[in-house]
Amino acid sequence: MTAEEVDKESDPAIEDVKSDYDAIELGNENENENEVVSLDSMKAVISRASSELKHENDQGEERDLGSVEKDPILERYHAACKQGDMKTLREMVESKVIDLSNDYDPKERVSGLHWACINNRLSAVKYLAGAGAEVNFKGGELDATPLHWASKSGLVYIVDELLKAGADPNITDSQGYNLLHTSVFSSNIMLVIYVLFFVVDGKEDVDQPDPHQRTALQWATYQADALTVENLLKFNADVKNADDAGFTALHWGTVKGSIPVMDLLIKHGSDFFQTTNDGKNCFTIGKELYSIGSLEASLYKNGFDKNGFPLPQYFSASTGKMLTFFLPWVLIPLVFYIFSKITFFIALLINTIVLVISGLVLSRLVVPSYLLSKRHPILNSPLLAGILSGTIAIAFFIWFTKISILTFTEKPVGNIIMLGFFIGLITLFIGLMKSDPGYIPGTVDHDKVRETIKELLSLGKFDAKHFCVHTWIRIPLRSKYDRDSACLISAFDHFCPWVYNQIGLLNHKLFYMFVVLLEISVWWFLPLMMEYFDELEDYLENRKGKHFGDCHFLGDEDLCFGLHHDTFNFLLLCWVIFQAFWVLCLIAVQTVQMLKGVTDYEFVQINKKLKSNGTTTEDIFSSTPPELMSEELIAELDAPALDPRQVPQRTCFTVCCTLLGLDKLVTMIKSVLRLKSDEPSSRSSHLSALARIPTDYGWKQNLKDFWLLPDTSSPLWRRILLPPKDSHALLNGMEVDYYTLYTLPNATEELV
Repeated sequence: MTAEEVDKESDPAIEDVKSDYDAIELGNENENENEVVSLDSMKAVISRASSELKHENDQGEERDLGSVEKDPILERYHAACKQGDMKTLREMVESKVIDLSNDYDPKERVSGLHWACINNRLSAVKYLAGAGAEVNFKGGELDATPLHWASKSGLVYIVDELLKAGADPNITDSQGYNLLHTSVFSSNIMLVIYVLFFVVDGKEDVDQPDPHQRTALQWATYQADALTVENLLKFNADVKNADDAGFTALHWGTVKGSIPVMDLLIKHGSDFFQTTNDGKNCFTIGKELYSIGSLEASLYKNGFDKNGFPLPQYFSASTGKMLTFFLPWVLIPLVFYIFSKITFFIALLINTIVLVISGLVLSRLVVPSYLLSKRHPILNSPLLAGILSGTIAIAFFIWFTKISILTFTEKPVGNIIMLGFFIGLITLFIGLMKSDPGYIPGTVDHDKVRETIKELLSLGKFDAKHFCVHTWIRIPLRSKYDRDSACLISAFDHFCPWVYNQIGLLNHKLFYMFVVLLEISVWWFLPLMMEYFDELEDYLENRKGKHFGDCHFLGDEDLCFGLHHDTFNFLLLCWVIFQAFWVLCLIAVQTVQMLKGVTDYEFVQINKKLKSNGTTTEDIFSSTPPELMSEELIAELDAPALDPRQVPQRTCFTVCCTLLGLDKLVTMIKSVLRLKSDEPSSRSSHLSALARIPTDYGWKQNLKDFWLLPDTSSPLWRRILLPPKDSHALLNGMEVDYYTLYTLPNATEELV
């Protein structure tokens, strides 16, 4: 492969927008097979060249750079630049065998610094730049500088080093693209963020156009790069700029059909009625390119109908949530009442109609007032929290108005304790719904962001695993980004739809106390209900003169009596017992995780690693040079990737299992059985390295870390019962700040 092939790329701009959109697809090649016109083709050529260079360098083979016979000394020098062979490089430069001002083939005009840059050889780049290599030398067919080559490949560390060495980010290649444009072409969000903060911020125009008046935002939109679009918009990129053809960013987003990208653009004020030079708006383009469905979905998420007009809103957001939450309080007793008064099959038909109508009204009229999403809108609403709270409320009402009245004489202590359980459940439930799970505030201080980026670059950890591309802060250990709140959550465990909140550092203890108390309450409620049925039978026989025959249909006379003579309360009892079974599964999983010192989210990630056996640098947008890679990342990259055929598809059944926690229980049981198994495995050592739980300090210490507050001056009962008030908690018996937790206690190396 020649240097021309690596760098050759004609203008990917569209000069004439045809009605049939043959010219709109920037990924298509020109009729002239030798002229590559696509951005995708450009990236493919560079990517292929880079990978082939690295592969052959690893094999120690020399590259055939074309049919033209070249200077063997120059070839040896270029090979050293590609391979990062510092010994050879120093020998040739210091012995003046190579003149750095003339270290290129006169026909290709590609310098050694170009080759070192595109191969991500940081040490070679530092050495050559320090030795006097021209960092702004324009080479190749496109007259591109080393900075262009590095940025097109998304190599953040190389770009950083070149800028330190004096590379000019404003220089354009023969196509008119500067550093910001080529960085966007790479689709590496880490490089885009770096350029925005160190090159654009306060210095350059984020909307600087190319020769065809296309801005970085328009290119990112066409590439369906939602992360880049999001960050460009945060730097006030103009969504209304139009190129030579009259295409705005939203027009290009419609061409590509990316819902996340169009969603962002519409949120920031894009005009979907604006027309191109040939009079076509986004709706016309969407119909012609069959992306109209994506456009309509994006419009819906922003409160517009398929024609671009505002959707009718029947309730305010707060009212809509209240209606969703309290609807089960009405439906649950109504369903039980219908079953208790009408023949089973007729009652089943009526209840089905009632539930279907309620679901339609809820999903079409109520939920859209606060949640505009067509993907599981009910599951992301307060409905499930309403079902749980409604069950508790109905059980309390029945206990207070019926059970306690008939059973207090026989079981006074039991009823008093039941009252305490109800008070505790209601208090904990309300507290959980309103609680802060441990939101980690982001930052808008650009100076702080630059400091964070510099620190991570020095550690070789400037990637999406260690830097949050949404909140612009370093990601603490054990945290996870939450899209709904747009924040990182410390010690994130899971999202619980039954309490309609995230579970994290600050409310995890409350959550565990709530589910345990809920389970105990159900089994405390059961004998009281049984006693109620017994007392009710005696009351009706003694006071009303009724006589009931023996009934052992369910194996218990009291239950059988309840089924036939108090069906409503019998159904309520069955319903709360059903709740107890899935809560028991949840408690089992949470308890094992507590004993192992791992959160539910961490447990899921560990199991994903066991199945995938690895990751790729693309997963975390890492461009870390080999000399800066940590042993942890190298170990993960050496492992094979996940076979996509092994990934299970989500079905209605799996969604239900997820809601009830059954999937986690099955996974937990498999994990426990795997730990107990002594069967040898050829991959056991590798798997154990990936599956290790770094926060497992022994079950006793893990329990102390979970339950005890770090404030040793407080009474023990307060340390156990009260949740954390701030980001400080115990880990391995030591007080740590979870908002800035980058190293585990007693860890021998920094993990984040």
